[in-house]
Amino acid sequence: MEHRQVFVKVNAPVDIGVSPVVQALSLIPRLWTIASCEGREYGFVDFRYGHRWCEAAEFLVCFSKLFVADEVDISASWGGGHELALKIRFPKRAMTEVADKIVKAAKGLRSIIPHSSPCFCGTAHREFRNSTAHRFHQRKSI
Repeated sequence: MEHRQVFVKVNAPVDIGVSPVVQALSLIPRLWTIASCEGREYGFVDFRYGHRWCEAAEFLVCFSKLFVADEVDISASWGGGHELALKIRFPKRAMTEVADKIVKAAKGLRSIIPHSSPCFCGTAHREFRNSTAHRFHQRKSI
């Protein structure tokens, strides 16, 4: 039996050098961090967003726009099921800048998270909802 869940913020030990990025990501509703490391040259944070892969994919596209000109890698991996594993990787020297960009965006969430109402699977883009691909996705999700 599946129980309804809510997102809560939890205290957890993280490397001091990566803590500003983890704290910044924690400002984003529906996002939770899984693992992090400040590294020697590059730091990273593994995280999840939402409850379905399509929510995470949409978030990934919007979130990555924050770092187009930076040396920041944002990636997703899918191991089956309903969730994508997301990762942000950045030069250690840029951790503060990365955290500042995330904090600024989190304060104005509409700049990184689409604000139209999502469908049952979390997809917010109207043009996708009207597409053949989405109708196929709906049939596969039921």
